[in-house]
Amino acid sequence: MAELTRRQRTPVRVPPVLVYHKVDCRSEIGITRLSPRRFARQIEALAGAGWRTLTLGELAATLAGTRPLGAREFVITFDDAYRGLRDYAFPALASVGFTGACAVITDYAGRLNRWDVAIGGRRFAHLAWRDIARWHGRGIEFISHTATHPRLSWLEADDAASELTRSRIALEGALGASVLAIAYPYGAAGARERELARASGYRLGLAVIGRWRGDALAVPRTPVYPWSSALPVVGRWGPLEKSAARIVTRGSVVGAMWRSFRPVAKYALVMATAMGTALATASAQARTPMMATSATSVTPADTTVARRPLRAEDLYRLQDVRDPARSPDGQWVAYVVSAPDSVRDKGHTQLWMTSWDGATTIPLTTDTANESRPRWSPDGRFISFLSARGNANETTQLWLMSRQGGEGVRVTSFRGDVSDYSWSPDGGRIAIVVEDNPEAMGADSMRRDTGAVLGGADTKKPKPIVIDRYHFKEDVVGYLGKKRDHLYLFDVATRTSRIITPGSFDEGNPSWSPDGQRVAFVSKRTPADVDRANNWDVFVVDTEPGAVPKQLTTWAGADNPPAAGRMAWSPDGAMIAYVRGSADPRLVAYDQFELAVVGASGGEPRVLTAALDRGVSQPQWSADGRGITVLVEDDRSIYPARVDVGSGSVTRILPGALVVAAMTVGRDDAITALVATDSTPPEVCAIEHGAVRRLTHRNDAWLARIQLGLTEDFASRSKDGTDVHGVLVRPPGSIGARRAPTLLRIHGGPNGQDQHDFSFERQLFAANGYVVVSANYRGSSGRGAKFQRAIVADWGHNEVIDLLGAVDRVVAMGIADSARLGIGGWSYGGILTDYTIATDPRFKAAISGAGSALQLSMYGVDEYITQYVAELGQPWEHPDLWMKVSYPFFHVTRISTPTLFLGGDQDFNVPLIGGEQMYQALRVRNIPTQLVIYPEQFHGLTRPSFKVDRLRRYLDWYAKYLGPELSTAARSIR
Repeated sequence: MAELTRRQRTPVRVPPVLVYHKVDCRSEIGITRLSPRRFARQIEALAGAGWRTLTLGELAATLAGTRPLGAREFVITFDDAYRGLRDYAFPALASVGFTGACAVITDYAGRLNRWDVAIGGRRFAHLAWRDIARWHGRGIEFISHTATHPRLSWLEADDAASELTRSRIALEGALGASVLAIAYPYGAAGARERELARASGYRLGLAVIGRWRGDALAVPRTPVYPWSSALPVVGRWGPLEKSAARIVTRGSVVGAMWRSFRPVAKYALVMATAMGTALATASAQARTPMMATSATSVTPADTTVARRPLRAEDLYRLQDVRDPARSPDGQWVAYVVSAPDSVRDKGHTQLWMTSWDGATTIPLTTDTANESRPRWSPDGRFISFLSARGNANETTQLWLMSRQGGEGVRVTSFRGDVSDYSWSPDGGRIAIVVEDNPEAMGADSMRRDTGAVLGGADTKKPKPIVIDRYHFKEDVVGYLGKKRDHLYLFDVATRTSRIITPGSFDEGNPSWSPDGQRVAFVSKRTPADVDRANNWDVFVVDTEPGAVPKQLTTWAGADNPPAAGRMAWSPDGAMIAYVRGSADPRLVAYDQFELAVVGASGGEPRVLTAALDRGVSQPQWSADGRGITVLVEDDRSIYPARVDVGSGSVTRILPGALVVAAMTVGRDDAITALVATDSTPPEVCAIEHGAVRRLTHRNDAWLARIQLGLTEDFASRSKDGTDVHGVLVRPPGSIGARRAPTLLRIHGGPNGQDQHDFSFERQLFAANGYVVVSANYRGSSGRGAKFQRAIVADWGHNEVIDLLGAVDRVVAMGIADSARLGIGGWSYGGILTDYTIATDPRFKAAISGAGSALQLSMYGVDEYITQYVAELGQPWEHPDLWMKVSYPFFHVTRISTPTLFLGGDQDFNVPLIGGEQMYQALRVRNIPTQLVIYPEQFHGLTRPSFKVDRLRRYLDWYAKYLGPELSTAARSIR
């Protein structure tokens, strides 16, 4: 306790809190009766203090799919142990890694204390409700009586008969808990609790915790239920005291019940340790490796849980893991988790950290604002990230936070957005990419119009947009004006910055030399109008003031454009590895990047993968400088491979049907990456010795309850003899069944591929009884340059031949019902839908999302002016070619397929006018059609409710025209 006493003054941060109550709750989830008279004053007090209230019914209705967060703070319920909290509990929690302790609630024996409690400088009112939950933007952590965890629910035996408790257990199970811990401090427990666990779908039962007596917990005679796994039993205080700090920081134990127990601090640690121990064991027993050595996907088996079909609403449960960054010492990996926030109806991103052995997972941020791009300082002391939180101008800035925890601190105040950055090797400086707009600021990007702000002027008053650029608009960004991305050097110690690449050019992908004296970057700096070409080149610049950048590459094509990822310096600083595209401007949309190296002081570049005939990306040098690891896009998979710098030979590192992304190579040559398969969304993984080891399990709990369709490789031969590859998904349990309604779902791009990763859309259609065919038509990537470039200036020709050939194949195989065929896609998939239904009338329903047919009308309206002119020429010079690629509109009389059109009203990629024109044409001809417009949305929808709405409309449209013989499971979903 001496250690705790010395740390009593540790500041406690108070997170926002959401309270939900379950007064007179019936057995059915979501039905709650509230007594307004009883709670009106308490609700008002909470609202005045910044709390939000929900009934249980509202909670169940609005939080479908949200995932609880891991614990870094403690929520405490108690009677009147204020002194114990102040003197023991808070210091004890801080000593074992908790960063905050927040709510103070009381309901013991119906007594309500009348005094307020100030914690961390904030005062909280009290409320006499038994159960509480904390709200962190999108995640819920349930606290009921004792302790809980995202994968764990807690039950006291004497409450098992309570309808209130049974409702809570079922709700927590529905939201992801798979382990039920049962304590019986007052007596025996048995069949009633076991049946409750089974009925609520829990996977494991935990050791039983006995009555608290003095400094020990009395263990019952039968501490482990027969149905549970052999998990540890909590015994006396001594052994737990020694391992408390180590175990508590692993799990995510969140709370403790405070009644008459003494000492308060010891009880907190015992309960936390008990939960941490049980969870560590439960996780080890329940966790199944994502892949075997052969990289074949494995779905965690659980025969005790009844699986159900996927639903559109499950999209709220899907967590998108992104951007892993391994610490310099190799012990931790920081990453981003993005998930829908169903309450605020927007996406929410949060930073997390997991240990290299996967045993410990810790949330780094709990703010409701979004964070992205976590990076480690070279000494591992700080984690940096980008966020717009706390910024009145709503611009994304750079933040730093201590690795040990605590609040992040914003360290830049640029007027424009920070989009990328890179730490110097010594950690003293950071190269930052900033969006500069000369029309909105002076020469110094750090300056702000403080006079206008202090004077009360409306800084958001719109101004006319003056356009004089050749390429003047981009999706999401909007009208470009004079905006340019420039490089700045930021000094970490002084918090000052200076521009190092001024001018009317764009720069990106900063990468430091190993000695920290130079920064490599890419820029378009052709003598002519830089907007008229895609000619990016590699430059280096010294970090001394006044240094002039030196151009290293002069290739006519794109050398490592910003979207291709960062370049890599060799360990000795002599060479730079990068990727480059074709020198033919007509092929800008069909680039298949090759790996190249160039001397850091200049010289002739050397292409290393010319013989590979597959696109590569994300080059990373090996520690010995003899090899470069890249990602290879190859026929429905993306895998890491090592390229020998001397010979150019390529060795695949990881076999199997999978998709690897966001790869980094550590000092020990171990790879950190996102890995996905047909049945598992991307998760952070370690790749060592040719095998994959999962580090995160963000989607395991809810997917364990889902029955997925079977994904398999698919191949067809087009009428001109072209071999086409793709993937096919069958409805769950349909192998060997009779012919099924079939959907041809077309990927966008066209420079992309349908691949072996988790596709929520394909699985949703399969769950509704459809066979889903996804064919990689000519123009797709992953099959070589010739295959990819076969559609240049000939849109809607070879692609349609390949797509129809794929449909012919599944009909011939006895899989597809030729009388119930549907088609659809988004972006170029929507464009190809228009081409296909104008060519062949066999499809009974079509969905064209963000598509176009009258391509001539896209000139000057979308963002592809550079591609159009290079590939098709000017419309007034080549009108026949422009009319040819616009044939769906001019052949609309050939279309008889009922077609649903959708799009965002702010889409600058494929503007809504494309769908509006086709909708109008079909409406004039009395072909069944509908147009759905999503307000304030770009090419990719961002509002979660719109994403779910789109999926529902997909299902309804296909069901309307391809029914009525859909599966029972499919009908029940709707």
